Amino acid sequence: MAVRHKIAASALIRSGYTKLVGVLLSVDGANDPVVTVYDSTTNTAGTEVVPTNTYDASALGLNGAWFGHEGAIECDVGVYVEVSNLGTGYALVYVN
Repeated sequence: MAVRHKIAASALIRSGYTKLVGVLLSVDGANDPVVTVYDSTTNTAGTEVVPTNTYDASALGLNGAWFGHEGAIECDVGVYVEVSNLGTGYALVYVN
């Protein structure tokens, strides 16, 4: 069962071995958020597992990347999510 973490700023989601199931964004319609996910405990070291992407705030529905349980990305060090320009939006990060 995936655990959901709601963040409004860059954050360490979990340290140690973790499976990233997905990142969904709730956007405010005005700010195009920028998101990068690292196999790391910080944004200064580690491997990008979801490369930097800018999401269109005017798109209807949720934005993001969903891998599901079968396609979950294995992270050995941890999961760190770097977000910027969320405005009043937020990110939901799902990990196992």
